[in-house]
Amino acid sequence: MTVGSEQRKVGPSELQGVRKNVVSESSSRPGSSSHIAPVIHEWTYDAMCHDLLEMDGNKYVHVVSSKTGDVYERKEVLLEDHDPVWLELRHSHIADASERLHDKMTNFVSRNKVAQMHGRDGGEMSTRDLQKMVQALPQYKEQMDKVSLHVDLAGKINGIIRKMGLRDVGQLEQDIVFGDAGTKDIIKTSEQTA
Repeated sequence: MTVGSEQRKVGPSELQGVRKNVVSESSSRPGSSSHIAPVIHEWTYDAMCHDLLEMDGNKYVHVVSSKTGDVYERKEVLLEDHDPVWLELRHSHIADASERLHDKMTNFVSRNKVAQMHGRDGGEMSTRDLQKMVQALPQYKEQMDKVSLHVDLAGKINGIIRKMGLRDVGQLEQDIVFGDAGTKDIIKTSEQTA
């Protein structure tokens, strides 16, 4: 969330206070958008990751299944410039980022030989198929890990948005900025998402 020229992290537990601030600011100073600017949220993938997920700076702890698949392990990942998926999507609106991630995963699976071979229904594989699969495996795993990390992040963010009714809050913020929201709308949304 931006306050003046400063940036400040707002987590889910603080949103209740933000909703109350919207009501009090807009009811006491109608028509003055400069007083409500601090509560307008950014909906980019980057902002949603930092606002809604438990992150320490740019570090996120991702829970993945182990190599054997029977237990889960915690893996720390940095969402920084070395991650091409992060670079591509971080400034995108969360809805656009989610759609693009779905397309990336679909395209990756359809183009990747290992994924195609992995998806076969128990059919026998030739020695040549196995050799190609083994050669492509390290690159496949690395690419799949990067894409699946972001698919998981976007899924968690979208789940939190649905659970907390943040679409309604975002719409209310837009209505306030453009002068389309009255006091009744503000109170109604505040009560619904409380």
